[in-house]
Amino acid sequence: MPRYWNFGAPGEKLVIADLPILEFENFTAYGNLVGFRLRFSNHDSVDWYNEQPFRYHHDLGIVCGGNLACAGRNRQVVEQLTLWNNEQAFRMRYVADTDWQQVDAINRLVYEGEHPADGRDGAEFRFKLTSQSFTDLSIDGYQVAGWIQNDIVDQVRPEITFHNPPNYSNYVNRDTWIKGTDPLNVPCPRPNMLQTTAIGSTTATVSWQAGTNNTHYLVRYQPRGAQHWEFQQAPSLSAALTGLEPGTLYDFHVSAGCSVAGDERNLSFWSPRASFTTN
Repeated sequence: MPRYWNFGAPGEKLVIADLPILEFENFTAYGNLVGFRLRFSNHDSVDWYNEQPFRYHHDLGIVCGGNLACAGRNRQVVEQLTLWNNEQAFRMRYVADTDWQQVDAINRLVYEGEHPADGRDGAEFRFKLTSQSFTDLSIDGYQVAGWIQNDIVDQVRPEITFHNPPNYSNYVNRDTWIKGTDPLNVPCPRPNMLQTTAIGSTTATVSWQAGTNNTHYLVRYQPRGAQHWEFQQAPSLSAALTGLEPGTLYDFHVSAGCSVAGDERNLSFWSPRASFTTN
C-alpha cells in the first residue's frame, strides 16, 4: 500500500523506513554478532506512524484512490555483501521489495559456548517480509544455512524467490528455508562415543554414535590451538579426514541434524571434543 506524502503540509516529515535504499553495494562485515541486519526498510510499517509525539500518520493517505494517481513501490537492491566469521551472517524483518545479489557468508570461527545458537545460522528471516529475491547466494560453515522464524504463522517462505539455486556448504541440517517453528524448541540429542581409527600421517577416520532422530552430521576439526575450524559433512556415522598435518594433535567434535515431524532444521549441541595425533 504505497502512501502519498503531502509535501505541502507544514512541518511534514518522511519516515526512512518508507523509502527504498537508493544504493548499497560492496559491503564487508567481519567478526560481529550479526554481520548485516536490515529492518524497517521499504516497508509499510503502519504501526510506527501512530507513535506520539512524531505524528507521522498526519497527511498520509493511500496513493490509489480519489484524484491521486496509482503508484507502485520501487524495489531496492542490496548487492555484493561479503560476510566473514559473524556468529550470524545476516538477518531481516519488516522489509519489502528487495533484490539481494551476490551475497557470500563464510564462517570458520570457534564458538566456545558449544550451544546450537552459537554460530548456528547464516541467514534468519523473520516476520513482515514481502517480495524478497536472491541471485548468487552462498552460505558456508553455518549449522543451518538459512531459516525462517515461525513461518507457519507469518507465511514468509512464499515471499522468497531464488533466481538460481543457492550454494550451501558445510551445514548440518538436511534442508533449509522450510516452514516450521524455532528449531531450538525441538530436542535433538548430540552424537556421543567419538573415536578415531585408521590414523595416518595426513589422514584419519573419525566415528561416533547417533542420538534419537539424528539424520545428518557435521564434523569440525582443527590443530589444537588453531583459530579456525575445518568442516566436513557426513551422511553416516563416520568421516574420513584428509589433508592433515603430520605429527599434529587435532581436536574434533560432531553436531547432528534431526528430522522431527517433517522439520529438518533441528540441531544438536556440539559433542564433547575428542582428539587424535597424526603419525
